[in-house]
Amino acid sequence: MRAPFFKLSRLLIVLGVLIFLPAGAWFGRREQLRVRSRAEAAQAEQMWWHDPNGAFDLARHSWRTAKTAEAMRAVADTSAQWTATLQGHTGSVMQAGFSSDGKRILTFGRDKTARIWDAANGKPLATLEGHTDGLTHAAFSADGRLIVTASKDKTARLWDAANGRLLAILQGHGGGVWDAEFSPDGTRIVTSSEDATARIWSVPGGKLLATLRGHASFIWRAVFSPDARRIVTASEDRTARVWDAATGVCLLVFRGHTAIVEHAAFSPDGARILTASYDNTVRLWDAQDGHMANMLEGYYAVFAPDGQHIASAGTDNKVRLWSVSTGTLLLTLEGHSDSIATVQFSPDSRWIVTGSADKTAMVWNAADARLLGVLRGHTDQVLGVAFSPDGSRVVSASADQSAKVYSLGNLPEVAALEH
Repeated sequence: MRAPFFKLSRLLIVLGVLIFLPAGAWFGRREQLRVRSRAEAAQAEQMWWHDPNGAFDLARHSWRTAKTAEAMRAVADTSAQWTATLQGHTGSVMQAGFSSDGKRILTFGRDKTARIWDAANGKPLATLEGHTDGLTHAAFSADGRLIVTASKDKTARLWDAANGRLLAILQGHGGGVWDAEFSPDGTRIVTSSEDATARIWSVPGGKLLATLRGHASFIWRAVFSPDARRIVTASEDRTARVWDAATGVCLLVFRGHTAIVEHAAFSPDGARILTASYDNTVRLWDAQDGHMANMLEGYYAVFAPDGQHIASAGTDNKVRLWSVSTGTLLLTLEGHSDSIATVQFSPDSRWIVTGSADKTAMVWNAADARLLGVLRGHTDQVLGVAFSPDGSRVVSASADQSAKVYSLGNLPEVAALEH
């Protein structure tokens, strides 16, 4: 009876060896690939500073070798190609943006100037000088022919974007001007001020058309609706207001925030308005009757260009993506190690770019919250970010007195990588 038992035992041992030896070899091979992937990823990270294209190729190879977390991060860290640095400001660069044709970039800073740059090569084209205090805002008109700047010196100024020539000084505010925005058709400008008023001006003459009175304190923001018939203002008095842009009559008052309302914006279809406050709430309002539709988390927020989503920056260094129709939280973008200063969608609403005090900007897939690109190179906090009109580039503005331009040509490939 013992012989068959021993034969069976030997058979089981042989079968075990045949099964587990290959399995052990497979696991060993897998771990070798993971070690190699991590080493390649680390090398790619170091290469980016002197060979960006080679770094991205190596990062992709590390991901194909083994799908490690280090490889995925290396792909993101090397995907964006730094193409130009805009240097010339002597103070923090507060914001940067492209012209509507994508050929020029406008920056403004604490050095009392705004500057126009060639977006292709980063060469300076014009310096807009004349303000006697720091600038708070600057923007191209929709057709790219004009520029408006706002300053703590109590004025806004209108400039020819082709040559930097001063066209008009918008004077009359009794305090610093914190925002200046063109109407969508470029025929008017609205300014907001520390003097608790917003004012509407003609373009290009700079004639005062109306003064919007009603806020009890500092107005941080004023912007036209997409049809240019209304204006929304955001104030330190914890309210936002909607005004008739033709008559200056107040139509709605949004109450409920418990701290400064720093930001307000119309949805792309003009049907809704969002307000963002230092109370770390974003509120969504009906633009016609003024009722509050939803309350979201965050202290700054923007609508996606397609009007379907809102991205909000929170005090926890995260960005959250919300449904406009339901107010439901859809995704959370996690990756920054310090506070987030700004959030913007790409023109097609597919991607989101964030700028942070951690000295980086990051580009994310709005569909799944995957990190696609880390825009490195700044030596101080990133204060502003903007996509080019075709979504192929990002410009970032920093407290390090520079702006940087990045090509995003590799990002579609990163987004398509099997996760």
